[in-house]
Amino acid sequence: MYNYVKPNYYDLISEKRIEATNVNEDKRHQGSNEYHHTHEYAGGTELAGPTINLFHNHRFSGVTGDVIPLPDGNHAHHLEGVTDFTRGHFHTYKEETGPSIPVADGKHVHYIQGRSSFDSDHFHGFKFAAFINDPTGEQ
Repeated sequence: MYNYVKPNYYDLISEKRIEATNVNEDKRHQGSNEYHHTHEYAGGTELAGPTINLFHNHRFSGVTGDVIPLPDGNHAHHLEGVTDFTRGHFHTYKEETGPSIPVADGKHVHYIQGRSSFDSDHFHGFKFAAFINDPTGEQ
């Protein structure tokens, strides 16, 4: 069975969310794309099922919500959705990303780890990275 342990930064985001109006006021007023942005994502769940002979996975995709400022100056995003329909059912998911992870050219990604809703006597874990922010945009 999948042993799900949520990383500590998810608790930090959920418990210590702060209002966007109190963070980076100058960037918000300047209409900074660095401050307001979303990420596309696509992924697949880990194999699971009510019995081993019914193991399967699901796929999902979507776009995160806007920036959730974090107390340390970093940020996260909210995402939720529905998986594809497989073996007579689907699952829902609702998670927060981890903080931004820098990549080349001043861009960043986010790591997401979570689990689906419990449907048809099982749930699925998932781990993936959101796509790079604004991949064709200028810095």
